[in-house]
Amino acid sequence: MVYDAGGPSDGSTCGGTTGTVCGNSAIGANMANTAEQIPVPTNLRVPGAKYCAVADCLTTGGSGSTGRIDPPWVTSEGWQGFSGQNSFIEFGKKPFVVGETGGIHGEVIYASSTAPDGSQSLTLVDTTKTSSWDDWAQGFNPTSGLPNMSCPGQGTATGTNGDLFFFTLNNQPDYLDVYNNQHNGTPLHTIPNNSQFKCYDGMHNWNQVQPAPYDGMYQFPSVTSINPTTGKPAGTNCTVCVPNPDLTDPYWSGMPMLPVGKYVVEMVVPPGYELVKEEDKNILIGDNYIAPVTQEFPGLAGSIYILPDQAAIGATYNANNAQNSTQTLDRPTLPQSEGDTGSVEVFWPCVGASRIVSDYISLFPQSAEVSPFAGATRNLCDRKEVTLTEHASALAKFWVFTSAHVAAHFTGVITDDFTSEFDPFSPQFGEKFSPANLPISLKDWTGTEISRVYTDQWGTYDGLTYSTWEVNPPNPTGILARFRVRVAR
Repeated sequence: MVYDAGGPSDGSTCGGTTGTVCGNSAIGANMANTAEQIPVPTNLRVPGAKYCAVADCLTTGGSGSTGRIDPPWVTSEGWQGFSGQNSFIEFGKKPFVVGETGGIHGEVIYASSTAPDGSQSLTLVDTTKTSSWDDWAQGFNPTSGLPNMSCPGQGTATGTNGDLFFFTLNNQPDYLDVYNNQHNGTPLHTIPNNSQFKCYDGMHNWNQVQPAPYDGMYQFPSVTSINPTTGKPAGTNCTVCVPNPDLTDPYWSGMPMLPVGKYVVEMVVPPGYELVKEEDKNILIGDNYIAPVTQEFPGLAGSIYILPDQAAIGATYNANNAQNSTQTLDRPTLPQSEGDTGSVEVFWPCVGASRIVSDYISLFPQSAEVSPFAGATRNLCDRKEVTLTEHASALAKFWVFTSAHVAAHFTGVITDDFTSEFDPFSPQFGEKFSPANLPISLKDWTGTEISRVYTDQWGTYDGLTYSTWEVNPPNPTGILARFRVRVAR
């Protein structure tokens, strides 16, 4: 359940009727400010979502309140905040029914297959691409041709809800759509209502919470299209899916579902990226640690011990690495799980190509920093063996990086605390003045300017600059990216 605080400051109206209470009390309406003066038209609403006449979404429908209940296809929300306003998000879950699974999902994080003899060993059963925030936020439903995201609050050119800022937004396109049209030849879309309900960061549409993915998400079964009315999946690449058995759920009943089983989830590394491997660790670079010689049999005053356990050497012993003479650090057989990260993280067995780990870290091998598991025979982690069980979903993550470090991205706005913006056509209208055409200088550690950008007519700026291979304190660096993922069984 989502509530955006975007109505009149006194909360005096709700659903178009003066004095109607938005929520459980008039005080609640004043504090939460859930009255929606200019809601989006029906055709621009979130597919399958329930819109509410008052903030009590559980018992009412219609429009007039910012309250909304999103359907199950919405797994994450994009949020735009505005000073002094609040948004409320409540999440709900229900138990799985007998025979139901939650599929496989995960992330590719910036941080059918064949056997070695060429024979087919796995059968491709599903394929998808990781999500892109930009493609979704400026994208269009392929069936209806309507924008994926629309935001309420923007007034019209004239009339009761007349708004001069309407002319600033009037017929503005989605700029990624224009770019794709000019460079990739894709059809150019027209935004309905003269772009009145186009989402943007600024006044007039206030706080917004809209369904949106973050970069790098994927899920199986794949969803190739969404019904623009019901929000239900309208297509999938899954060839082994079975109908969801939950007959009590009007959304999931009969929808494609991955059956219980063991799957190999593969992340296809695109050109220019590298899979993170043991030797790609880029922190703790420094002097090598020289371990003291272990005295296997100390004097009579000490305890007699043998390390490692002579009976457990076998296949786990790595004679090539004096610092780590094991293949697995003696960890038990995967998968393993931990639940201290906000969700249950599962470490699935890596089943990619088998190879011998390099002796030194890949970033600066001349440092002679011994890589983890140096000399050990390990499997690459571009493929993971995932077990999907009844009454559960499975989480599998992948990590990639680039040897050429990704440029640093920056954006911001300049404000003048002593001046206010009175131009109703400006996104800063009613706020601090944002001066145009001011320089933004980027300097290195010596103070030498290396590049410069300028603010636009609204005082905002963005740009790129050199990145680095590490940060202080040392942490792995990286961004989320978009990749192709597929699952085999």
